[in-house]
Order: sequence, then structure tokens, then C-alpha cells
Amino acid sequence: MKTIIAPDEVQEKNPQQLQSERKEQAIDGIVDSILFYSPGTGCLIWKERPRWMFKNQQAFIAWNKKYPGSMAGGLTKSKEKMQVAVFDTRFDFSRVCWRLYFGKWPERRITSVNGDRYDNRIKNLKLQEL
Repeated sequence: MKTIIAPDEVQEKNPQQLQSERKEQAIDGIVDSILFYSPGTGCLIWKERPRWMFKNQQAFIAWNKKYPGSMAGGLTKSKEKMQVAVFDTRFDFSRVCWRLYFGKWPERRITSVNGDRYDNRIKNLKLQEL
């Protein structure tokens, strides 16, 4: 049986939303293997990466000496929001936290319960109301 959606229920997506969704789909299969999310602190922590993710052995060794166990992400230059870069592509920090905790990308924008957009503890993240 098909579900029919009334025209006023269809929400148009702008090009930026579509681009963001494509980027998220591209890393969906590996995000769990490269990042750990601590729901109590709101931190993202780099995990050790396997050899196949690097062009050569030297890059593999260098990355795995430096980053595993360290915090991932940070503020944008404008300090407007937090982002994390995965394979040279920037992602909204709170969306990655949501994906790691719930196992799927959020369907809407993420907002903060307490108004602190830098607080990414799971109890502070919620989907924006329509």
C-alpha cells in the first residue's frame, strides 16, 4: 500500500541540505569505525584507522601515532559553530554526534536544549521543531 503525502506536507530541500545529505551518506559506512562519541561529555574522539584509509605506510603510521585518543573537531574560524573534518570534508559536529549515538543521521537541524551550541552532550541535543 502506498502512502500519499499531501502537497503541504512535502518539504522542499535547498541545495545546501542536499549537499550535506550526500556528504553524510558518503561517510555513513565508516564514521563508526573512525570516531567515538562520549554522550556524557559531548566529545568526539579519534579511533585508530586501518591501513587501507591511507595512500602509504608512512601516512598510516604518522596519523595513528598522532590522533587516536585525541579530541576531534573544533570551532569554525568565525566561532559560529563546531565542525569535524573527515577526509578533508567538514561536517556539523552535533550531527555527527547524533549519528554516532542513534545510528542514523538526523532528519532535521539539531538545536541545543540549554541554548549552548557548543554543548554536544546527548541530553542537550534535540531535533529542531518543524
